[in-house]
Amino acid sequence: MSHDRNDPSFRDDQAFGAQEGLHGREGFQAEGDVDFEATQALPTEIHHEPTAVLPVDEVQGAGGATAAGVAGGAVGATAVGAGSAGRTPSEIDADVVRSQREAEQRRAIEDEHRRRREAEAARQRALGVVAAPAQEQAHAAAVRPTKRTTDKWLPSLGLLLFRWVIAAILGIRGYQMITDIPATRDLMARIGLPYLDYLPWALAIALLLGALGLVFGFAVRIIGLCVAALAICVLVMVKWGVVPIFQSGVTGFIGELEVLLAAAGLLLVTLGGGAWGIDGGWRRNRMRDKYGVE
Repeated sequence: MSHDRNDPSFRDDQAFGAQEGLHGREGFQAEGDVDFEATQALPTEIHHEPTAVLPVDEVQGAGGATAAGVAGGAVGATAVGAGSAGRTPSEIDADVVRSQREAEQRRAIEDEHRRRREAEAARQRALGVVAAPAQEQAHAAAVRPTKRTTDKWLPSLGLLLFRWVIAAILGIRGYQMITDIPATRDLMARIGLPYLDYLPWALAIALLLGALGLVFGFAVRIIGLCVAALAICVLVMVKWGVVPIFQSGVTGFIGELEVLLAAAGLLLVTLGGGAWGIDGGWRRNRMRDKYGVE
């Protein structure tokens, strides 16, 4: 049995069903939140008999209701069609209200399940039980840094040999100072340095410790900064402040070794010691803990 869309009684039924669907939805929303425990027994899938959906622009409410207002109660409007033949407006309205309530209950159940899953995942992450969610892993992969150039095989080898050369120079100087403290004290006295009872020992021990740190690649940047500062002080206070830089009959200039040591110290400050050392091992552990890669 089919209905004529131009029939006034049919259009009145359409408008009445749509308007009552809107009122039913508002009344349902006013009742408050859905009881989650009460909705557990609801089926996850609800089947309805096929209905024909009327175009929104053909539905007009009594008293000048616009098509946009009727679209808000589209569930109520869908109850009117081929499947509503021979049914009263009250039966159609009851189906509309029931469909709206079932849809709201399904949404409430899904929201509650999602909240519970998120809370459980957060609790397990805090306890260290499970890994981070997929989206966090994807974000970590997106911001994962690339391997440093100085941590590759050939640069690490070059920096290792460079550290050992500087360590040899510092170690020999420190050994000579600590085995001949009176000569070291006399040199510092000519420069005019204070604390001659303690400063020779402190400088000799500092040079030996710096050499040891460079050998094992520990605190390379700090040692490089100290080496550069010490070399510059020797240049200013001893080499270049006493005699002319260039002298006749002398190849090069005065203070060449100190200039090289200052440059070497600055190089270690900027590049570090490479991957083969204690500093490199600590850096790899931090990368592995943070990003999962070395």
